[in-house]
Amino acid sequence: MQQSDGTPNEPAIGTLAAGLQKRLAGAEGAFWDLPRCCEVAAYTSGGVPRDAIRILHSAVLSAAKSGKVNAANLNQGLNELRQDIAQSLSSDELKKVALVGKSLNHEGDLSLISKNAILPYDLPDRRYWLPHPVLRNLIGAPKVF
Repeated sequence: MQQSDGTPNEPAIGTLAAGLQKRLAGAEGAFWDLPRCCEVAAYTSGGVPRDAIRILHSAVLSAAKSGKVNAANLNQGLNELRQDIAQSLSSDELKKVALVGKSLNHEGDLSLISKNAILPYDLPDRRYWLPHPVLRNLIGAPKVF
């Protein structure tokens, strides 16, 4: 859900967020701000619906005692996804992820693709690759969203 310069792809985020909101229709009262939660999950999932749902699912479980998903619960969901992806990477692979963020090329490393550490994005004339957004702080990239 990022453009090649790393900024959020607002139309794509909006589309996925709208789909998440439809899926959660009737659960609005369980979220402090359902539209914002869905936007954050859409962006930080990198556009991978399964990851967006995992983020929101973990946030709901984290909020079980309080009864309402807030920003802290959403961060818990993000942290769980980050941990799942990062645990599959060696320190050398994490360095390669950072290089992909600079080159926009997968550098021929298929293991990074299979581990969901880097994600493809398509333009009309080319495909580019970026690190999964939840890994940004692990590779020294600035947070965008």
